[in-house]
Amino acid sequence: MFEKLRVASYPHYRVDDVIWGVSAGFVHDFQLYRPPRGKVFIAHPTRRHSSADVARTSKIVPEEDVVRLGKMSLTTPIRTAFDLIGQLGEPEGFAALETCLRRSIFGSDAGADEAARFGYAPDTLALAERSIAEDFLPVLRRLSKGQSRAQRLLSAIGPLSESYAESRFVYNLMQVRLTGFSQQARIWDGRAVLARVDFLHKESRTIVLVDGFSKYADNGVRLMRKEVRQYNRLLELGFRIVRLNFNEVINLEECATKLFGQAPNLRAFVAPRKRSGAR
Repeated sequence: MFEKLRVASYPHYRVDDVIWGVSAGFVHDFQLYRPPRGKVFIAHPTRRHSSADVARTSKIVPEEDVVRLGKMSLTTPIRTAFDLIGQLGEPEGFAALETCLRRSIFGSDAGADEAARFGYAPDTLALAERSIAEDFLPVLRRLSKGQSRAQRLLSAIGPLSESYAESRFVYNLMQVRLTGFSQQARIWDGRAVLARVDFLHKESRTIVLVDGFSKYADNGVRLMRKEVRQYNRLLELGFRIVRLNFNEVINLEECATKLFGQAPNLRAFVAPRKRSGAR
C-alpha cells in the first residue's frame, strides 16, 4: 500500500512517462517476494534520470501496452508481468503471468477465489489457452527483447495456482523438468471425493501440498482435524505425501532436494535435457 501511494503521489511525472516494472506491479496488486522499494520506476522514450525518488529509464512502451489510471500512465498487467522477468527474474515474472491469467479467466482475484472454493468449470483450461493466444501472445510479440525467454515461461503457465507459492512450485517443476503433475486434483476413495490436493503425480501416486499449514490460522482447528483425517486416509490408500512450506518453495535447491528425497521415484519422470543446435 505504501508503494502504491508513492506511485500515485509522485508530483513530477513528465508527459511521456509510463510507470513500469515493479512500480506498476504494486499498482496491479501482484504478489512479489521482497521487491525493491523506495523508488518509482518510470519508462520514458528519450530521457533517463535517477534520484532518491525515481529511476527513469530510456524505454519505449507501445501504446497498446499502456493503461491510464487517473493522471497516471502505466504498463498493462500483462506487459508488467513480462517486464518483471527482466527486472526481478523469471520466478517473479512467472508468478505474475499466472496471476494475470487467473484474472483474465475469472474476472478478479475474488472470482478466482470463488472458483477455487466451489470448483473449477470443465472448460477452464480451454479458456486459459484462448486467453494466452488472444491476450498474452500479442503483448509478447511487442517486446523489444527477451521474447524467447518470455515464450518459454508463457508455455508453462496455467490458471490453477491458488497462491504465489503454488506458482513458484510450478516454476520449480519446469526448472527440474519434472513431468506428470496435475493441479487441484480430486482424489476418490471409491465412493466419493476424498480430497482436492494442490498437486498430484498420478503415475507415482505422489501428492505435493504447498504451504499447507498457513491457512489454519484463519480457518481454525476444525479444518485442521478434517485435513488430518484426509491425510491419514490418503496414506492408507498408498499415496506418498510431500509437504513444502513457503521458504522451501521459493528456494529451488531446497525444494528439489526435499521433493526427490521424500519421493525418489519421481526421478523416473524427469524429462531429458534438450540439446541445442544441430550436429
